[in-house]
Amino acid sequence: MPLLVLAQRLYQDVTRYEALLQQVAPIHPAFAPVSFQASLL
Repeated sequence: MPLLVLAQRLYQDVTRYEALLQQVAPIHPAFAPVSFQASLL
């Protein structure tokens, strides 16, 4: 699933996409890892 979609689902805020991208550090932003830890703050 793309990280942009995950940012919306996790935080209800797509502006948190960049922070999620840094935390997860995927090979490509369109393909997030199956499991990862994201901060909820």
